[in-house]
Amino acid sequence: CAQRSDSGRATRSALIRSTRRPSRSLLVMSKTAMIAKLPLKEGARDAFLAAYEGMNAQVVEEVGTEIYILHFDRKDENVAYIYELYRDVDSLKQHGGTDAMKAFQGAIGDLLSGMPELISLTPETGKGL
Repeated sequence: CAQRSDSGRATRSALIRSTRRPSRSLLVMSKTAMIAKLPLKEGARDAFLAAYEGMNAQVVEEVGTEIYILHFDRKDENVAYIYELYRDVDSLKQHGGTDAMKAFQGAIGDLLSGMPELISLTPETGKGL
């Protein structure tokens, strides 16, 4: 609602405020992200990459999966990270329930040197959102 002056007309500053577009953070509020940290056994990198490629072939078909990028730690080549950005929580849930995800988890189980660490994130603002 616009503020009104004593004469009943909306003030200029109130009109400007009421016609502004929503802030960038409001536009991306429903997005969700995840970082998966996956510690690999020594010598398991190539097998892990093959398993990831199988998973990635499915991910490119997922409409709600906006970013799905594999990274390796610069200081420890046996630590992989997957950064994931989803349109919304439902897209994340859909991704997690696919046959491809079940196959990926089965394929990498023996390749891991420890438990994966999953970090849930809420994107706020930045380039690419």
